[in-house]
Amino acid sequence: MMCIASMKNMTDAHRAHRALSGAGVRAEIVGLDPNMTKHGCAYGVSFACNEKEEAQRLLASRRINYGELLGG
Repeated sequence: MMCIASMKNMTDAHRAHRALSGAGVRAEIVGLDPNMTKHGCAYGVSFACNEKEEAQRLLASRRINYGELLGG
């Protein structure tokens, strides 16, 4: 199953993708329907839900903010 960290802009999505990929977490930038999130985020970074805790830790340690965590 895949999880998605929603992002408000492409710049944040690229930063998250680089952080996760650089740490060995397989990630992909995805477009989102803004109606999928409470804050209207249009982009996201998907990754395996079994790596959710590691992804959250990596994003927090690099101060990369995300709106919501979808899935899982």
